[in-house]
Amino acid sequence: MKPAIKTGAVIGTGGAINIELGWVPTFVQVFQSDGLLVTSAFLSWYMPFTSGGTVQIVAGHSIRGVTSRAVANVREVMITAAGNWAAGTAAGWLALEEGSLVGSFSTSEDIVVTNLASGGVTTAAGGDATAGATTPANLVHNVAIAAAAAPILAGNAAISRYEGTTAQYSKGFTIGSTLSATGQLIRFAAFRENT
Repeated sequence: MKPAIKTGAVIGTGGAINIELGWVPTFVQVFQSDGLLVTSAFLSWYMPFTSGGTVQIVAGHSIRGVTSRAVANVREVMITAAGNWAAGTAAGWLALEEGSLVGSFSTSEDIVVTNLASGGVTTAAGGDATAGATTPANLVHNVAIAAAAAPILAGNAAISRYEGTTAQYSKGFTIGSTLSATGQLIRFAAFRENT
């Protein structure tokens, strides 16, 4: 996908507002017209993992949750300094390719690599795949920047991914109802990185 930037404005309704872009942004900033609150959100999918097996997971691998049956393609693997694949102690984060996640990984479930060069499926039970996702992949980072302390936002006070629906609505992001104060002019800037 090519990088993209989209800016715009909507009037707050007091309810959640879906902003359709045709793509899910990597990063969004929302500005309220009263100048009291700026909310930012990273909307890419990242999944933490622990207990890595001895088969190294790399960009381009496909993964599947053993319990949830969720699937995704890996865009990047980031290992913490203490772990490594050879010792089976790899731990870190998997960045997932945009549009590849189907389903929702369960907390602490084993994952398998499904597209190894051998053509086989490597399972955590065999000691060769990454196991133990510690939180679901549906991890989004939101932060509000205000005159007072900057809280970490979730739920109705956050910006979230909007996956759209079959042919009727296109992808984009959702401005939570708490951010959508009735009558406020809400300006936004949405960014998509080159993937």
